[in-house]
Amino acid sequence: MNTRLNYGLKLVALLALSLSLCSQAFADRRTSLMGNMLLIDRDDSFIYPQEMLRYNNSLSVDYGPSSGSGNALLIAGPNKGTAIGVALQRGDIMSPASGELSALGGPTSLTDTLVGEGYRAPRTVADLMFAMKAGPGRFGLRLGLTGALASQDPADKDVDSEGQGQFGLRLSLGYTVKKLGNFVLDFVTDTSENLTDDKATLRAEGMMVHAGGRVYVARQKNFKIGILADVSYMSGANTQLTADKDPASTFTGISGSLGGGPVYHSDNKKLKVAFSALLGYLSTETITEKNYSGAPEESSLASSTIIFPAFNVAMEYMVRDWLAFRTGAVTGYNFSGTEDQDENLTTDHGSLSGLGWNAGVGFIMENLRIDATFTNDFLTAGPYFISGVNRSAPLFSLISATGKF
Repeated sequence: MNTRLNYGLKLVALLALSLSLCSQAFADRRTSLMGNMLLIDRDDSFIYPQEMLRYNNSLSVDYGPSSGSGNALLIAGPNKGTAIGVALQRGDIMSPASGELSALGGPTSLTDTLVGEGYRAPRTVADLMFAMKAGPGRFGLRLGLTGALASQDPADKDVDSEGQGQFGLRLSLGYTVKKLGNFVLDFVTDTSENLTDDKATLRAEGMMVHAGGRVYVARQKNFKIGILADVSYMSGANTQLTADKDPASTFTGISGSLGGGPVYHSDNKKLKVAFSALLGYLSTETITEKNYSGAPEESSLASSTIIFPAFNVAMEYMVRDWLAFRTGAVTGYNFSGTEDQDENLTTDHGSLSGLGWNAGVGFIMENLRIDATFTNDFLTAGPYFISGVNRSAPLFSLISATGKF
């Protein structure tokens, strides 16, 4: 597979990345809970924008591992029934699918190892959200724009100028039914072009449609069952415009996940526990019909991944009125296979992902909350005066602050 084809697939791969709860999103409380979606959290606003009404008139800042990483979310409304949100540098505009399987590297994610020529990684241009009460529930809208641009114009006029540009759009429509759950429909599109003397020479296009939901049933005093479901369809094309207008390669993919489990809380609501069992599936196919001179170059490559069984468990305990402890763990079994059109390249394997875990704390004050996720080896080894080992890892891997006004 040539690098220009990889260039086109890179765009689609970015479209299909699932919500990266432990990396891009910097969702600190949920990171401590190892991405468990059954426990309600502020970062639900990015998946189901209507959930902003729960957190109206607040400002949240997530501090990533370095000064250049993290994000912020301002939610403010003229009244309790309306909220407007502005997000800064959120990393999931091109990856709308929700789910808990991202920690397992899987099936709602495509590989992020495709490297293409001249690809400009998308950057957040604007990320706006709106929520309002609508009948018995809540309605939400999210509009996200990404873009990137680079060009060079040599002083030597005999040398062609070159450039690359990228534009992405995300539109999310969500609705929450009171005492039932949340639903969302996402549409994402991304286009990138290589330019020579201000003329497009190579275009890669991709789109994704995603529908997801989280509902709670069998509600009792201290118990309920949560159900999670997501399905996504992806397609893309890579076209060398100087050869002809027909795509040189096309890409399609479908992914889905289904899971659920019980959510418990104690009588005094100091303890919350959630457990979910999960099934995930991803199938993709890439078809190459010609090379970039227009000559036939027929080939195809299909792959599929199944994660089953997978499990996620999380707990939050209020040690004091002002102090919370949180932890979560996830594991799963992964089956994957790859095959070309002549069945000359076939690989199948199954592997256990191992156990992933996180832990963190929350400090709750009157109108301010600080959430932090421990660096794993710091939590187990401790500082130098305890472990005797010189370490460069910080105490916390992620910290966030939320103020209510």
